[in-house]
Amino acid sequence: RGVAVAGTHGKTTTTAAIAFVLRSAGWDPSFLIGGAVPQLGGSAGFGHGEVFVVEACEYDRSFLNYRPEVAVVTNIDADHLDYYKDLEEIDQAFRRFASGSGYVVGCGDDPRARLVAGRFGGGCTTYGFSEGCWWRLGDLVQETGGSRYRLASQGETLELSTPLAGVHNALNAAAAAVACRKLGLGAAEVARGLAAFRGAGRRLERLGEVRGIAVYDDYGHHPREIACTLEALRQRHPGRPVRVIFQPHQFHRTRVFLAEFARVLSRGAEETVVPGIYGARAGAGDPDSVGAGDLVRAIASAGGKAREAEGLEAAARAVALSARPGDVVLNLGAGDIGTLAPRLLDLLR
Repeated sequence: RGVAVAGTHGKTTTTAAIAFVLRSAGWDPSFLIGGAVPQLGGSAGFGHGEVFVVEACEYDRSFLNYRPEVAVVTNIDADHLDYYKDLEEIDQAFRRFASGSGYVVGCGDDPRARLVAGRFGGGCTTYGFSEGCWWRLGDLVQETGGSRYRLASQGETLELSTPLAGVHNALNAAAAAVACRKLGLGAAEVARGLAAFRGAGRRLERLGEVRGIAVYDDYGHHPREIACTLEALRQRHPGRPVRVIFQPHQFHRTRVFLAEFARVLSRGAEETVVPGIYGARAGAGDPDSVGAGDLVRAIASAGGKAREAEGLEAAARAVALSARPGDVVLNLGAGDIGTLAPRLLDLLR
């Protein structure tokens, strides 16, 4: 019984949540996830149950290889524009993904995901805060320790809580809940599992606190993801300044979203240090078309504070020198910046 989780954002957390909830209930699923999940012992595992949960990526249309019993579509956004021509082409790929599935769970708050679910000829449902969603979130309370809310459908109400911060994670947890209920898991088992799920690695992962400075590591590499991450940090640490080390991922993506990166970072960060662009995937943009200095200048033009650093080590040293007790430091990006996190903690000590 296949479960495939697709979406431009949130699919790693949602896939991990489904796998964890099923395992917690004794279903022993197999899983394949695009990020390490400490509570599952890694990013992949072979179970003896009948369910296989997989993260289904839209890049190069690889998710079209799956024919799941249940497909989840968290959202559809412009990304991987080095491969896709435009958002409409991305949308068409998601429609093909849905058409190869037995049942589609789509986010009703995302216009394109809602349309993909609605155009699907088989069974489908939607979840979200919006009116018209089959599974509707309500009474959301966001606290420093996470969120709690109600998820209601016709004749059924789930009282859910998650230790994960941010509205986006409340939606990710709701997607996992709906998918698990569709598979046949009991409502109480779903609620218990989600309350105990602590998230995937490098998804707003707390590394520790040194000298009163909280340090987090996050995989966000798209403006929408970064905005959600910064909002979640404000929920968890209200009033505390946020200092960001951001390594942009791919020259093409940086050039296309330069203004959006600048807007999000200028509003959400006290200061951003940019240690250069991670040039992933051959052909994904010309290195001469954009540089770290362009992003620094764009952030300054948008009213924020930013500076360029000559590499990851220099960026870590710069932030370690400027950070003060009470600050929150966010290590951000999808490249090799993940290796910087332990060094950052050492420098802050």
